[in-house]
Amino acid sequence: MHRKVSKKGSRLKKTISKKERSLKWKEAKSIIRTGHKGSYKNILIAFQKSDQWSFRINLTKKVKPAVTRNHYKRIIREVYRTSKPLIKQPYKIVFTVLNNKEDLDFHEFKENYLELFSNANN
Repeated sequence: MHRKVSKKGSRLKKTISKKERSLKWKEAKSIIRTGHKGSYKNILIAFQKSDQWSFRINLTKKVKPAVTRNHYKRIIREVYRTSKPLIKQPYKIVFTVLNNKEDLDFHEFKENYLELFSNANN
């Protein structure tokens, strides 16, 4: 199924490549220790400048039930995918969900995420 490209610019990719999703645990640990950090409600976001985009989502099974874990992952992936063109330089990003005490709102999370990167660039 092909969609037409708008005249104003290119369309957004609907998928995240395997290379982007394959951030190793050792790399993620070093980014959490040494990189820039920020948080939104119960999600810790650690990031570091890089030559190519990559990310990782850390979630424990303490976040119950599985439906909630999957909901968090879907929202995080969508925010990452839609925000990537708005951030000028590639980063390695680690999202760590600490618990599920608070609901995750897509639009609030996206605003907070973009604000975090704009503050890091200044």
